Amino acid sequence: MTNFLPKALPWALLLAMGTGWGLAFSLQKMAMTAGGTPLGMAFWQTALAAVITFFISRSIDQKVQIKRSNLLNYLLLAILASALPSSCLMFAAGRVPAIMLSLVTGHAAAS
Repeated sequence: MTNFLPKALPWALLLAMGTGWGLAFSLQKMAMTAGGTPLGMAFWQTALAAVITFFISRSIDQKVQIKRSNLLNYLLLAILASALPSSCLMFAAGRVPAIMLSLVTGHAAAS
């Protein structure tokens, strides 16, 4: 029984991540049709990801290098890789079916 957990943990994490990714589009659709704004939803999604990343980096004792020279890179990465795509996805989530969002996002990631 003690040998079971190390083998099952990666599969359980994979299942949890797949379920989260699959539910994300339906949850975005529900949030947008309930009256959420694209920028507000993108902000909270990004804020939650930042908090999770912070705690993971602290748990493995790897600190983020916050230096003046890195701030421009962090800002550009935050805008171009997170805020802008998330805002566009949230804007579309209120207007198209969730299955279309998942197909387009999955196809774009595979390209």
